[in-house]
Amino acid sequence: MISYPLIFKPLLKEKVWGGRRLEDLGKDLPDGAKIGESWEIADLGSAIADGQSIIANGPLAGSTLAEKIADHKHQIMGAGKLSADGRFPLLIKFLDAKDI
Repeated sequence: MISYPLIFKPLLKEKVWGGRRLEDLGKDLPDGAKIGESWEIADLGSAIADGQSIIANGPLAGSTLAEKIADHKHQIMGAGKLSADGRFPLLIKFLDAKDI
């Protein structure tokens, strides 16, 4: 049973067009990196490198979103449906497209 809100580690994506404005949202960016995307929730499996959200808090910390959906689908999804390939159906992200 999951009895607390899940918080995920952001997946930071360096892009040539990225910037540093995500720091204004409290993101801890690597020094000197041009971060264009911060993926807040992702369940892309092995299709994309680093495309799987990791839980950051509580007793489930370190588990992936996919693992916990497999274990607790109804608690996480409620009446919502998974994608056709059985994954969380949304990719939620912040963008920073710095003007070059």
